[in-house]
Amino acid sequence: MATRKEVALGLRKAADSYWLKKGFACHHELGIVKWGKYRADIIAINLKTEIIVCEIKSCVSDFSTDDKKGKWLEYLQVCNRFYFVFTEETSAALERHFVRFKELGCGVLILDKKTGYLRSRLPAKWKPLSGPVQKMIATRMAWRAADISKRTNRRQRIYLD
Repeated sequence: MATRKEVALGLRKAADSYWLKKGFACHHELGIVKWGKYRADIIAINLKTEIIVCEIKSCVSDFSTDDKKGKWLEYLQVCNRFYFVFTEETSAALERHFVRFKELGCGVLILDKKTGYLRSRLPAKWKPLSGPVQKMIATRMAWRAADISKRTNRRQRIYLD
């Protein structure tokens, strides 16, 4: 039996593969508000700057913890589409929430046991983003993806002969 961490990593890899095939680049654990209060598990962006946020939920308790806080509701304001990524077991256990997901425009992707690929169980509704929000997310993604940034490198002394 896989650990919760292994399940989450597997779901993340499956989601990366799913979005890459659709022409999106993926970032993991990207802060979406100042000071990193909220970090999305996956943010995917394409060349049209369509932004998709995926929350990976490895089990029912993982979902319930965030649901009680209303954490994932904050992500709806910073993306064109929002998806949950579940295993088949987690999806079956959370089926009663799907009506609410649909009302809010959230999608559900499920890892198929037989194929090893994600399949869409509930499509997310596309909604436009305001220009400043879209710019903020794209800028955060670009900053984080830089080969050298203040975030990843310390100042170095370089001496040339």
